[in-house]
Parts: sequence; structure tokens; C-alpha cells
Amino acid sequence: MSKKAWEKGNAAEALTPCYAAVDIGSNKIRLALYTLNAQGDVVEVDISEKRKFTCALAEGMTSDKGVIKEEKLVAAEKALKKIAALIKEYNIPSGNVSAVATAALRAVEKAGTAKTVKQIGRLRTVFLPYDFEIISEEEEARLVAEAAQGAPMYKLPSKIIQHVGSPNTPHLMVAGFGGGSTEFCMFHREGALHDLTVVPQGVLTLTEIQKNMGMEAAKQAFRRALKKTVVVPNALPVVCATGGVWRALSHVLCEDSRMPFLIGQKVITAALDAVAVRPTDSYKNCSSQVSERAPFMPLAAEILGVIIKEVGAEVLVFLDKKMCDALALRLHQKACLAGRSDLRHNNPFSLQA
Repeated sequence: MSKKAWEKGNAAEALTPCYAAVDIGSNKIRLALYTLNAQGDVVEVDISEKRKFTCALAEGMTSDKGVIKEEKLVAAEKALKKIAALIKEYNIPSGNVSAVATAALRAVEKAGTAKTVKQIGRLRTVFLPYDFEIISEEEEARLVAEAAQGAPMYKLPSKIIQHVGSPNTPHLMVAGFGGGSTEFCMFHREGALHDLTVVPQGVLTLTEIQKNMGMEAAKQAFRRALKKTVVVPNALPVVCATGGVWRALSHVLCEDSRMPFLIGQKVITAALDAVAVRPTDSYKNCSSQVSERAPFMPLAAEILGVIIKEVGAEVLVFLDKKMCDALALRLHQKACLAGRSDLRHNNPFSLQA
């Protein structure tokens, strides 16, 4: 809905502080707006204005490390300028705005040349009066973990319980497939975070390898990075997948989008293998969430298949949560009185019968 309709339909909520979260990702730049509902929960506000922009900042970066292609940079400048204007239109105080940049801009910042410093400066200028933080790999993984912990609990079948492992070992992995990296967070049975790490390969970087050397080369590159980076103490029976491409994949694999999960490694592998060989033009009549990501579907299925096999997972669950959700929760926690929080945290990982 538009700003005017939003205020009319949410008169009570319009009086409460509103939050804006911006994720400057390697593929997309997105804005999410949040408010408090009657129960004091942080909820996303649905607006009609465009708030997701495909800029593909990481595209081509492997051949020219740390330098964003000019056309991609211009697209990002336009996106951030529009987002800044939307935040102003909704009268959100600057203290209630949180913006982060991830793998692509980490690479630009790391390059540290006069050209890359200027590129970051151009993005900061168009985003004024707001600013963004280029976060570390660990911080990105932590935000993925926090977003997952805030997800509503899935009513999973009781037979999943047999897959959760012992209380003292990690039993669940959350994997976030981004444009330039993949974040991994491992949790214990009761939902406590065990470990988190980042694999420096994502949708765009792997797509470039796929185009130049083939799908098998892309899988091998991801598998090597996975084994080098992620330490799995024992088999992790449950994998939760998140990220735009994998969320789109869930609409293809799971008939009921309200309960997006698959059980049994053979069932999961067969479903992913079917998507890996499915023609991308067969998605043209699907929802925009799926059709827009059709070119990435085979790769998304193949990479998720690699993870399932490497960790020995028997349950695959798709989480419909994003990093912006975690940013909004942090903003609200900061706004709450010291020692008090109005947030309600459901634990989606507590699989007790």
C-alpha cells in the first residue's frame, strides 16, 4: 500500500516508531519497513512502492577484483537514492534506520585503491543523510542467525525428532545463500547458537564460474570452500535454507508454502536433482518470485544438494526470513528501555515433541 493508505489503515500503529532496514547485497539492494503491532511485535509493513532493486554489484568482480562495473555502480546509486527518498517520505528518524553492505562492498573496501574508495564514496553520497556500514563476514553470519531465530516456529512432523541428535551436539544448520557469499550458522537442540562461519562463494560468483567452466566446476569450487571453511563436528540432521534464490526454490519443491520442508535424504536429493535439469523457461508462468530467479534455479538446487550430502542432512526446511528482519529487531531492542524488551521471540529450532 502507499504511504497515505498505510497511515489511514494503520492510524494507531502510525503513531509508534517505525524502522527502516536496508540490505546492500551482492545481487540485490532491498529496503524493508517495520512497525509495532498491537502485541508489541516488530512486523514488516507492506508498501506498494518498489523496494527491491537488482544491481548485481558482485557480477564480474572475480575477473577485476574489488572493482564494481560502472553500469552496476550506477544502478546501485539509483537504488540507494530511491530508498533514501522513501525513508524520508515515511518520516523515519535517522536513528531508526539501519543499513548494511555485505560481500560485494567488503571486496571493494578490501581492495583499497583510489578507484574503489571513490566507488564507495559515490554510494555513500547518494544515500545521504543516511549511511551504511560494511559489515564483516562474521557479523553477516550473525545477522542471518538472528533472523532465523526470530522466525515463527514450524509445526514439523514428530518423526523429525528422531533426527535431532543429542542435546550436547549441534543438530541444525542454517545456510543463507547470498549473491557473493553463503553464511552458515549451527544450532543446538534447544536453539542456542553453536558456531557460525562464511563461505566466500555465492549465487553471482558461482554463476560466473558456471558460465566460464561449467556447473561441475562451480560445484567443486563451492565444495572445496565448504570443506575448508565449515567445521561440522558430526552429521547435522536438519538444514534450514534461506536467501532469495532458495526461498524461490521452496515454492517449486514444496506444494504447501506454509510448511516448506522435505524429509529423507533420498527424497531431498531427488527433488533437487529434478530442479537441476529443469529448463529455465519452464518457470515463465510461475510467480514473479520464482520466474525472476529462473536463471539461477539449477545452480541453487545443485549447491543446496552439495550441502545436504556433505553434512548428511535428513531434513530440509526453508525459512522465509531475511537479514533486514534482524536489523529491525536490533533497532527495536535499542529503542526499548534498559533491561526491558517488548519483543516476543519464537524459537523455530526447538523440536521437542
